[in-house]
Amino acid sequence: MSSFLKLLNPLKSEKSSQHCNICNASFNLTLKPHECSECYTLVCSEHVNNSPTDDPVCDECLKGRIKKELNVEYTYHLSSLKKELSELKAFKSEKRKGIASMDTKINELIDQTRSEEKTHHKQVEDFEQKTKASLDQIKQLEEEEKKLKNEIERSQANTKQLKEKLVSVNGAQQSRKLEKTGLETEVDEFNEQETKLLEENQQLITYQRVRTMSCSKCHKTIKQRFKEKIIEILRFEGHEEMIASLEGEIKTGKKDQEEVTRNPCACAII
Repeated sequence: MSSFLKLLNPLKSEKSSQHCNICNASFNLTLKPHECSECYTLVCSEHVNNSPTDDPVCDECLKGRIKKELNVEYTYHLSSLKKELSELKAFKSEKRKGIASMDTKINELIDQTRSEEKTHHKQVEDFEQKTKASLDQIKQLEEEEKKLKNEIERSQANTKQLKEKLVSVNGAQQSRKLEKTGLETEVDEFNEQETKLLEENQQLITYQRVRTMSCSKCHKTIKQRFKEKIIEILRFEGHEEMIASLEGEIKTGKKDQEEVTRNPCACAII
């Protein structure tokens, strides 16, 4: 086949043997020729599809092959689209029929709805009239009920007042009894406290008596030992001037405190 094509176009074959059939580049040691497996022309390595699994094909033949494949795909796709268009037209026709049927049903439903709406409107009017009559009757009953409640409340208020008066009388009597009992108890407690305080008072010795009954040494010892208690008693009795005097005496007498404590006298108060 290659020799047959060369015989048909010897000039082109002779020229192609020295230059690339696509870019017209001259072949040399670095730029070697490649023969196309379809048109049998020589092309350089830049314009040949030299796949390891397929025969070498030049760019022009490759373009032609791709174009044929695209034409086949286009024809198939166009046929598919025409078929889909035909199906869509049939589907559209069926849908139109369905829509027409639905329109008829919708119109029937609209007419039926209008008729039912009139009936419903009449029923609503009747119901509103009955409701109004019932509300008037309920209002009248509520007014009567309100009157009865007022009468009941007045009766309950009177009953409550009577009960409160009764409870007040009973409470007053009970309170008087409790007050009497409480007063008697308080009187007994006061008598006991009075007796106890009198007994304790007889046993106590006042600060003034301590001063007169003790010598100077014992008096200093008592002031040092019972300072806080004496101040508490004097403050309770209201003798603030004696507290100041006592504190002054204690401060000046701290030096001989040890001597006083070590050598107390034999006073009866100690």
